[in-house]
Amino acid sequence: MVRAPYYVSKIDIMGFVAQKQAWLAKQKALVEQELRNFQPLVLEENKNITILDKTYYIAKRGVDTIVPFGDALLVPFACTKKELLAWLKEQLWSVIEERLPYYAQVMGVKPIAVRISAAKSKWGSCNYKNALQFSGNLVFCPKQVIDYVIVHELAHINNKSHDKFFWQQVESVLPNYREQENWLKTHRKVMEII
Repeated sequence: MVRAPYYVSKIDIMGFVAQKQAWLAKQKALVEQELRNFQPLVLEENKNITILDKTYYIAKRGVDTIVPFGDALLVPFACTKKELLAWLKEQLWSVIEERLPYYAQVMGVKPIAVRISAAKSKWGSCNYKNALQFSGNLVFCPKQVIDYVIVHELAHINNKSHDKFFWQQVESVLPNYREQENWLKTHRKVMEII
């Protein structure tokens, strides 16, 4: 589907589309790859799940609790999706508990509260009281991407906007932050896993 202003002729539109064929093919391939890599979360035998930099396959076994074991994520036979989500939240929480105090100290800031949310449109947020929230879907992101989201939200404690000074503060802590930001933009489908 092509959207164009009413006054643009069909010939100009078709010429533009023809000119952009290589770019369109590349974008289509990226979307198809995203759809293969980031399927909605299902609790089925041998389905892959990527958690904090590591890809596991789901293996239903006679275990009492969810346990990573090599390349397998062992889950009890009776495990529900709700229980898996609670376990995933714990995994993300352990990373946030480890990384957030470090970056808060480096940046000289302190949030008043931190929680994990079910947000599907924002990776993180910082409210006017300086309470931070992080999307539970961050558990499906690489740890360096989580670091970026943490630093981004901590930077909002001193600056609620995205002005030049805000980005300078982020860059002073994470000089390669643009790579992580691009990962989030490219892998937006991660928000739809849960």
